[in-house]
Amino acid sequence: MAALSNEIWWLILVAIIVLFIFIGLIVSSVLISNKKLLRVQQEKYNELRKSEKMYADLFNNVSDLVYIHQFDGTILKINQAVDRLLGFKSDEIIGQKFQDVFKIPNDVFYSYIHSLDNKDLATGILELKSKDGRELVFEYQNTIAKDIEIKGAIRGIARDVTERIKAELALKRKDALLSAVADASILLLVNSEHQVAINDVLRILGEATEVDRVYIFENHRNPITGELLMSQKFEWCREGIEPQIDNPILQNLPYSHPYAKSLFEKVKKGQIYSGIVKYMSEPEREILEPQNIKSILIIPIYFGKQFWGFIGFDDCTNEREWTDTEKSVLKTAAGSIGGLIGLMQFEKQLKDTNIFLSSILESSITISIITFDLSGVINYWNSGAENLFGYSTSEVIGKNIIGLIIKEEDQVTRSKLHNLILIAKSQNRTQSTEVLFYHKNGNQLWVNLTISPIINENGEVIGISSIGEDITQRKITELALIQNEEMFRNVWENSVDGMRLVDSDARIKLVNSAFCNLVEMPYEKLIGQNYNVCYFDNHILGVEKFKQNLMNNQIPTRQVTTIKLWNGKEIPVEISNSFIDFQDNKRVLLSIFRDISEQKEFERKIRISEEKYRRLALHLQTIREEERTKIARDIHDHLGQQLTALYFEVSSIRTMRNWSKEAIEKNLDGINRLIDQLIESVQKISTELRPAILDDLGLIPAIEWEVNAFQNRTGIEVELKFDVNDLKFSKTTSTIIYRILQEALTNVARHSKATRVLVNLNVLNGDFVMVIDDNGIGIAEEKFSDPKSIGLIGMKERAYSAKGNLKIESELNKGTKVTLTIPINGVQL
Repeated sequence: MAALSNEIWWLILVAIIVLFIFIGLIVSSVLISNKKLLRVQQEKYNELRKSEKMYADLFNNVSDLVYIHQFDGTILKINQAVDRLLGFKSDEIIGQKFQDVFKIPNDVFYSYIHSLDNKDLATGILELKSKDGRELVFEYQNTIAKDIEIKGAIRGIARDVTERIKAELALKRKDALLSAVADASILLLVNSEHQVAINDVLRILGEATEVDRVYIFENHRNPITGELLMSQKFEWCREGIEPQIDNPILQNLPYSHPYAKSLFEKVKKGQIYSGIVKYMSEPEREILEPQNIKSILIIPIYFGKQFWGFIGFDDCTNEREWTDTEKSVLKTAAGSIGGLIGLMQFEKQLKDTNIFLSSILESSITISIITFDLSGVINYWNSGAENLFGYSTSEVIGKNIIGLIIKEEDQVTRSKLHNLILIAKSQNRTQSTEVLFYHKNGNQLWVNLTISPIINENGEVIGISSIGEDITQRKITELALIQNEEMFRNVWENSVDGMRLVDSDARIKLVNSAFCNLVEMPYEKLIGQNYNVCYFDNHILGVEKFKQNLMNNQIPTRQVTTIKLWNGKEIPVEISNSFIDFQDNKRVLLSIFRDISEQKEFERKIRISEEKYRRLALHLQTIREEERTKIARDIHDHLGQQLTALYFEVSSIRTMRNWSKEAIEKNLDGINRLIDQLIESVQKISTELRPAILDDLGLIPAIEWEVNAFQNRTGIEVELKFDVNDLKFSKTTSTIIYRILQEALTNVARHSKATRVLVNLNVLNGDFVMVIDDNGIGIAEEKFSDPKSIGLIGMKERAYSAKGNLKIESELNKGTKVTLTIPINGVQL
């Protein structure tokens, strides 16, 4: 029994031990599992932190505007690009309404918000106002945020496309204008009613340029005097604009008229005359303002080398600045009109169609004009085609366009041209299309081509006339907008600022050509080298310090400094730095270098100019004080003494009762002499302040008086020559001329050691010219730019205030020549 009891106890003990082992295994398994779970959670947490950091870096460093806002517009988050693009600090607008901050109209914001009603992604164009009031255009892409924390909000990214939109608008305007010129040229070619054709051309050009009035003036000679005159012959006006075709002022108007002087100087040389009327001269305004013209553009019309007349464009509602592109295209139109006018004048002699086309179209140097027969053999090739395709006329006449400007293997272009010719032949219809041609050097050219049939006297189509415009650049732009990678490469390579990418080891990864030009080192010697390989001081210690700054984010975002290149050349630059982080934890530094040498030079010139005018102000103040001191001394020394003497003489009258008649007369004679001396002293002081002769007799007598006074005072011989009557200058202008003469003569007396001075007054090209030429020792060249040369600065400022010009020429030991030129502005001589 006892043995059985012991066995039971042993079994229980064994069972308890097994149970403890089993429980231990379970606890160990749980602990190991929990440890693995904690490790996995820690790894996920680290990945989340890393992802959040990458997202934050991307959010803040991306160049586009990134934002999150609620449906009512409340801004929840916005990146730092808002400061660079729109001038707002991100912290100052968080919590404000998106539409209020960027001045978005309510109806526009309503459409913007509801563009996501039935779709997950919305794109569009939105105008935002910057902090300083500028209107910028953004292309946005929005989605609805589905994150738990920001559920019910809009997440978006917007890119500034303002310049692109402007470029597209300018391109569309240019296309419209070129199309109008092409239509006008075709109209001139096919319409036998020349008067009607010109009127239609003026209408087409007026509507395309959006001006208020287009007209043509014809030149002719006065039958008696032979003087060149102009008369208005054609005109188109927008509705509501008063016509001027019957204005008698615009008929038989001589080019010698004051209004036409500046016009004739330009158009007789084949140049364009344009401007805003309110900034023009008074004679020009007198004839233009009564016609309600605010801005004007005039292009000369030449027939061969003969200046035939001009075509004009008036804007009566806007002060318009014409672009170079508009001027160039309209000059082409003027050339076409000139060709038609030649046809009108020599119609009986010009029966050959090829000569007819040459007289009309050879003036076009920017538009290619080609004619060929129905098989493609070229029989006309203008200068515009020479410029566009690189072939001279002699190289192409009689050859087929296939194999010349169209590749034989290019079946697409050949088929397109074949279909155009068939339509022109069967329907007598003008068509336009974009065609891929080739330059002589093998480069591709995209051309906007207009095809028109050439019809003989029997109404048969015998050939094709084509007008082409180079649109290669536009095509490149379109492709660039589609291909972001290509756009980046173009921006990188074509930037005028130097760009450099440096990795975390301070080695150069990439540079653009502008950076190579800036540091004067080739691309292959920069890539892979230390960041400072192009600097004069490229010590390895500098590289280590740069790497530490990279690691510690201690690179300034913007700095203005002077870099010293490897060849010792120093260049002032403005450097913009920004970090770019990649998903593999790699970081590169993008540095943009802008050469500010020109800006620094401007700043230096401004400082010199400020110093000049500061010294001039001090000099003028000193002159005023000296004048006051001199006047006070003259009054005290002369007038004071004379008045005192007069006082005693007059006081003695009280004792005259017992005087003899001779004594009284002697006393009165003394009083008369004192009064004469007083009058003479007052006149002398008054004359030194401002000669009365200047106001009483005019400028020329005053100059004569001053020259004689100077000669008597200094003993320097002065010769005065003048062949002009007195000029009716204003009082201010006369004083300026007189004071400049005084200052010049004073400089001669003080500094020149001259023995002879020549003063010459005359009128040249409508300007008053005064020349003061001495035979002294001359002026050193450095004195002309020295801000301490106050006298010279003061003389130039006086001349400038009268809209004149002062020129000083000097040669050491050979004398100095001062030339003052002031416009007379219509003064009658």
